[in-house]
Parts: sequence; structure tokens; C-alpha cells
Amino acid sequence: MKLRFAFFLAVLCIFPTVHALAKVGDTTHVDVIDNYLWTYNGQQDRWAVFPPAGTRYERVLMRYKLTCPSPSCGQWDYIARVLLLQHTGIIDSTLKSAPNFTIGSNTVDSIRISYDTLHTYSYNAKTKATDSSAEAPVKIFFYRNPANPFLATDSMFAWQAGYWNHHYDSTGKAIDSFYVAGDTELVVKTVQAYDHYEVVNSIELGRFITPYGGWFPKDWNYTWTFDVTPYASLLHDSVEIRSVYGGYTQGSLYSLAFDCIEGTPPADAYNVQVVTDGDFPYGNPGNPISNYFPPWRLGIDSTADLTTLRLITTGHGEDSTNSDEFADHTNQIWINGKLAYSQNLWRSNCGQNPVWAQAGTWYYQRAGWCPGDKVNYWDYDLTPFGNKGDSITVQYKPDPYTSPGRTGANIFTQIQQISFHGPNFQNDVRMDGVLQPNNAPEFNRMNPICGDGSPLVLIRNTGKNDLKSATIFYGHDGDYSNSYTWTGDLKFMDTATVSLPPINLGDSGTHTFTAIAELPNGVPDEYPRGDTITTQYLLPKHFSNTFIITLKTDKIGYGLSNGINFQITDVNGNYVVGDGGFNDNTLHRDTVNLPNGCYQFAITDDNGIGLYPIFPSSIAGYYSIVDDKKQTVINANAANHLASFGNQQITTFNAGGIASSVNEFVPPTPFHLSVLPNPASTTLSVDLSPLAGISTPATLQIFDVLGHAMITKVVHPGNFGMITIPVASLPNGDYIVLVRSFGKRNSKEIAIQH
Repeated sequence: MKLRFAFFLAVLCIFPTVHALAKVGDTTHVDVIDNYLWTYNGQQDRWAVFPPAGTRYERVLMRYKLTCPSPSCGQWDYIARVLLLQHTGIIDSTLKSAPNFTIGSNTVDSIRISYDTLHTYSYNAKTKATDSSAEAPVKIFFYRNPANPFLATDSMFAWQAGYWNHHYDSTGKAIDSFYVAGDTELVVKTVQAYDHYEVVNSIELGRFITPYGGWFPKDWNYTWTFDVTPYASLLHDSVEIRSVYGGYTQGSLYSLAFDCIEGTPPADAYNVQVVTDGDFPYGNPGNPISNYFPPWRLGIDSTADLTTLRLITTGHGEDSTNSDEFADHTNQIWINGKLAYSQNLWRSNCGQNPVWAQAGTWYYQRAGWCPGDKVNYWDYDLTPFGNKGDSITVQYKPDPYTSPGRTGANIFTQIQQISFHGPNFQNDVRMDGVLQPNNAPEFNRMNPICGDGSPLVLIRNTGKNDLKSATIFYGHDGDYSNSYTWTGDLKFMDTATVSLPPINLGDSGTHTFTAIAELPNGVPDEYPRGDTITTQYLLPKHFSNTFIITLKTDKIGYGLSNGINFQITDVNGNYVVGDGGFNDNTLHRDTVNLPNGCYQFAITDDNGIGLYPIFPSSIAGYYSIVDDKKQTVINANAANHLASFGNQQITTFNAGGIASSVNEFVPPTPFHLSVLPNPASTTLSVDLSPLAGISTPATLQIFDVLGHAMITKVVHPGNFGMITIPVASLPNGDYIVLVRSFGKRNSKEIAIQH
């Protein structure tokens, strides 16, 4: 019993990890592809074994990983997709021409062949004589079954004939020739027949754009995570997964895996339908984009509580006005003949990509994507537009556009309709991420932060009721007695970024930060597993108080000035020193004396490219910060590629000793939890008197061993004493009593025996 309860307490307090036994919070890791080298445009199909049908997932995360092979990663920004091939078991057919033979998979009109090895003659400059080399055979498939003319009945290897060979003199001049006729000629004959096949739906799980990887060192790797929980109903038993690479040069080593985390999701997706899928021409005056997006009649499932329209859309290609890759277009979703939603298909944050620096124009804003990043989903709620069992008219209307010159732009989209049961909770809040402080690679552009800075977290409303408030407990190194009550208005599954009041995050070295989201709308959280996230972080380094800033501006050309400026701010965001308006290709040096404290140096480029333009005739720049002890705060140049920082790079550092702007952290008083009797039969007494003096409510919950909250009670500060809980309705078995208040948590194992 001890080991079981130890596990249960762990999943209440930390992010899910892999466990051997199948319980709520357990993670099944499914490897699909491991270090496959993409060499050219193509696809890889793999069967993967997921947990059996009936397993309920709290979340499913898809891990997309690239690793640099020797000598380097792929050089270009190519489209890559992950598709789930849904085998329907439905057989369909198409009337096609069935040939009586093929060469490999190719159909030809005729071919002359030899049953024996043929040789091709050529001039050998070394021996100054005629030489010969054996031809490679071709494999010929024959189709001789009238009942199934598309099924190969036999095959053979032969050598393709029908060409001339030449004899050469010592100078390489052709002096004779002969025709290689072979043994026979095969002439194709076709019949019309129905080709039967299984209907297989290709459901896009995620889209990705490869990075410009020419600067990445060997063995560089990065993992992107997609939340694919809406596809959970399809990820059971044996599943065929297709990975597509759209590159025309060698790419990178590619790995794909899934983490299936058992538990209760905010809502249960149970049906995914593809509305349309394709790569459609954009801007062609003779073939407008509206041809490809007619109105669709979509049925609202009779059992669906929620129905969403998911768009996975990106713009590519160029015409004379740089549409569609570099064009800011707003598309529309019309429902029942009226404008319902607008989709601004634009990524404005490419210059802050955590995968930097890349060997290309990775920093430019683009139509729904950035090089070296996953493509975001666009989800729109269809539920308000029709009742269960109704059908509604939906039309996707890309921004009307006609190219004034050459055409070559395109819109690549898959549109899906997803049906859900739920929501599963009325009041529930999830801690969806910690942006600061966090050492994770995806947050490297915004970390580290000052040791007395403001943590930045992301919360999500995972309850049916609009989220108006939530209490966030937070702190470092195992203590989370700091609290903040967020107020706002979040609809189901919407998120909010919350800047928490500053706290002391410790001194130098590695630390942990914990954030806990509780009390949604002032009531107990119905699914506490998603409440807590713990991250690791490092604090900024210490330097002396005098710094030398060296800046060499770049020269872009094309009528653009360098656009570089910089400033230093203190921990409260107050301006300390800065400069800008520099001439191109000039050197600047500044000496700055800073009082003790934590500071941020921000260098910004109005052009969004940093100090490393890659255009012809452009000149790169660099910058560095060094203290008077010759310690380097940062050195960004062309050689280490850090001068290619996009639109802005922020460096955080400490000058001298730390002058903290917040009070030092005071550890909380230990919380002793007494629960009697144990085992219990009809009532349970819980002593909350150790919480006296705390001004926030306490949440008392009793969980079964699978993590289900059987009893929840909110106790207000004036009632912190001996609390009596009726337990006669609970079945015999083992339970956990968990009490939480103002960042304090404690629990006891109990048994119920009637």
C-alpha cells in the first residue's frame, strides 16, 4: 500500500512521467520512427501499437524531433506533415486501364528486351580502346489474371535493348556501330477494369516547417511537441502513421513518438472528419481560389456536446507581390450564409524563434508559419450555429486575390470537423505552462529572468463555466507559499498569460520553480492533476559594475538603414541607458557604470533581421558586453552566428552584489495534518487548526486510489478547527485525504472499513 500511495501523491504534485502500472497519470510512450534520414521528397509509413481501445487519455502529446547527421542538417525550409491513416474497411473502386505488363511500377507502350546480360560500349581514355560495362536489369511484372487484372501474377528480370553500340579507335573516334536488338519486343495491351481499394482517410495530426540547418553542428537536436488530444479516439491498438517530407535536398535525422497520458480530458473527442485537404493555387486570374472552397453542408452529430472546425493552413510560393508566403491575408469562415470568424493567416513572431540562429531568412514574418517551427492549429466553435442532429452550411473564404504578374502562390490546408462529448468538469483550471523562469529550450528567448523578477505563467480554463478567477500558488525550491488571485473572463479551453507578483527566486545555481492553479471561480478544482507544473531554471550570472558595450552596425543595402538600437533597463523595467540612430557599418563603444542589481540589455533591429543580413553585398555587424574584469556577458558575431538574432535579443545579468527589490523569502510554518480514526467507518475527523492565521480558504479532498475525487469540501479561515466528514457512503478500500491552503499541502493515507 505504501508504494501505491507514494505513486499517487507524485502524480498529484508533478507533471506526468512514465510508470509501469496502468493508472490515472500513467504515460505510455509509443515510438514510431527513430532517426530516419530524410534524403529526398517522400513519405514513410509505419504501424505503431498504442494502448488498447477503452483507454482514456488525459492528454496525448506528439514529439517531433530532428537531429543533425554528419556533416550537417538540411539546408532549407520544407513542409513536413504527420498523417494518421484511418483504415475504414470500406471497399470502393475506380475504372482504370489495366496493362498486361509494367516495368517496375511504370507503364510503357513497348520495350525491347534481352533474356541475357547486355553490355554498353564506351571509349576508355586510359587504355585508349573500346570498353564495355554490364547493364543493370529491369524487373518486369506480368498481369495475366482476367478476374483481377491489377494483381501481378509473375515477374522476371531482363535487360533493356533497342540501342546502338559503337567501336572506337585509339583517338576515341567511333569507327563502327551495331544495333542491340535483344530477343523480343513487349507491346502493352490494356483492358478497362475496376480497381478495388480500401477507403483510407488521411487525417493530419500536425504540420511542421524544417529549419535552415546549415549552421547547426553535428548532433544538434530539438524536439517540438504537438498536443494531439483531439485525435485520442483514433490512437488505440494498431495505427498506421504516415510522415511526409517535402524537401528536394537531404534533410535531417527524424524521430517521431507519442506520449499517451491516462486520465480524464477536459472533453472527449470521439469523431474526426476531413472536410477538405489540398494544396490550392492562389492568385491565378483564370483559376480563382474560390473554385476550391465551395460551401459545405456539415452535419452536427446527434450526440455531440461540442463541435469544432479545425484549420491547418499555411501560405506558400511567390508571385510578383510576394504572395502568398510573405503576404498578410485575412481569410473568413462563413456559417449559414453569415460571416462567423476571421482568420489572420500570419506569424509575426518568427524573429523570436527559439530555434536560432538559422542559416537563412528564418526571422521574416510569414503566412501562418516560421522556418524551424510547428504550424499552429486554428480552432473555431461550430456549436452555437446548430442543434444536435442539425446540418449547417460552412464555407472557407480565402482573401480574394489576383496576382498582377506571374503566378506561383498557393494555400495548403486541411480542414477538419471534430466532435466532442463534454465538457467533463464545471469548474476546472489547468496550469498550462511556465514561461518564466524556465530552462526548457522552447523558452530560451525569454530566459533567464532576474532573481527578484516576475514569474510568467499560462493558465487554461478546462471547465464548462466561464473562468472568472483562479488562485495561483507559487515559489521556488519546494516552497510555494506565495499566492496571487487572477481575475478575468476565459471561455472553455481559452488561455491567459499571467504575470505574477515578484518574489525572490534564490541566488546563483540551478533552482526549481513550482506554480499551482487552484480554486477556479472560488470553488474546489475538480481535476487537480493538471494544477501543478515544476520547472528548472538558472539565475543570471554576476559581473562587476562597469561594462564596455561594443557595437558594429551592419549594412543591408537596398535602401534600408541598419535599424539597430539598444537599451539597458533595471529589474523594474526602468530605462537606465541606451542609444540608436547609428550610421551603417560603423563602430561604437560605450562605458556604463551600473549600481548593484539585475539588468536587461535589449538590442533591437527595426528591420527584424539582427546584425547578420545575408543578402548580396551586405555587411554583417556584431556586438559584445564585457565588464572591467574582462568577463564576457555576451559576444554576438558572424562567426558564432549570434549576430543573427531576428528582431530582438535580450540578455539578463547581475551587476555587482544583488540589490533585491523584494523581501527575502521566508519558509512557511510546517503543516501537521491529523486524521482520525484510521480505519474509519462512518465519519472522519480532520484537524485544520494548524492552518489558523491563514487568510485563504482550505480545500479538503478525499481521493480513491485511481485519483478520483470522491469528496470535496471548502473550509473558510474562520472554521479552521476539527472538521467532521461523513464517509459512510464510500466503499471499503484505501483512500487519500489531501488538504491544500495558501501553498501548503499535506496528505494522509486512510482506509474505510464498514
